[in-house]
Amino acid sequence: MNNHLFVSHGTSVNVIDLKTEAPIAVIDDMKGVHGIAVVNEVNKGFITDGRDNAVVVFDLTTFKTIKTIKITGDKPDAIMYDPFSKKVLAFCGDSNNACVVDINSLTQTGTIDLGGAPEFAVSDGKGLVYNNLEDKSSLVIVDMTTMKVIHTYPLAPCGGPT
Repeated sequence: MNNHLFVSHGTSVNVIDLKTEAPIAVIDDMKGVHGIAVVNEVNKGFITDGRDNAVVVFDLTTFKTIKTIKITGDKPDAIMYDPFSKKVLAFCGDSNNACVVDINSLTQTGTIDLGGAPEFAVSDGKGLVYNNLEDKSSLVIVDMTTMKVIHTYPLAPCGGPT
């Protein structure tokens, strides 16, 4: 839809136009960029700034920063948009949780205790989010209606799933 590639590194995100393969913007002034989530329905992108314990919101048209949301979680890393709940989840490895961000108010509206250090996550679009816990070698399933973990599955003999 956007035909843009968002490349995170260090303290910035480079935006590449996929049609021309040319760089078209830089989103910067962050301390430690990790993940990027795109939410087309509100024309916003969300970036985890792990060294600032923040989620940076930017405009998908101008690539300008709209807001920096300080979150309660420590070291946000992976980030994703759940279309079912209309929430962005920032997964915080040092606090073993996910911070819930509302895409309209651009505020943290909750925290989900995951019971371990989260890595990447994916939504099924129907109310469940699947997340692997690196330190526990397990997979948790979060019910986005209750914002709670409803199942934990061991991934043994897998070790440290990232």
